[in-house]
Amino acid sequence: MKKALGQFGKANGRAASPPRPAPKVRDYGAHVLVCAGGDCKKRGAKETRKVLKGELRASGLLGDVRTDATGCLGLCKHGPNVVVYDETNPKGTWYLGLDERDVPEVVER
Repeated sequence: MKKALGQFGKANGRAASPPRPAPKVRDYGAHVLVCAGGDCKKRGAKETRKVLKGELRASGLLGDVRTDATGCLGLCKHGPNVVVYDETNPKGTWYLGLDERDVPEVVER
């Protein structure tokens, strides 16, 4: 007969840990990946991402769009490079050589 254990009882000589809550995964309308690889970084990717997040915030879209820096996306000589995945184009829209001046146009789309 098995013994019933309390919520934090011992099993096999070790203290049982409390059950973990299920992770909450947020559903975003779009996901923006900004290349942070060496060449893109040298060409201003960090500043471009900062402006992008600011523009999303100003447009009230920051909660709907996930923005992440990522490793090299390739096409390094054209950087900084950005790819946007969203409901209208799940295969992604690529922006090569995106700089701070182009960001408002990208957010508008």
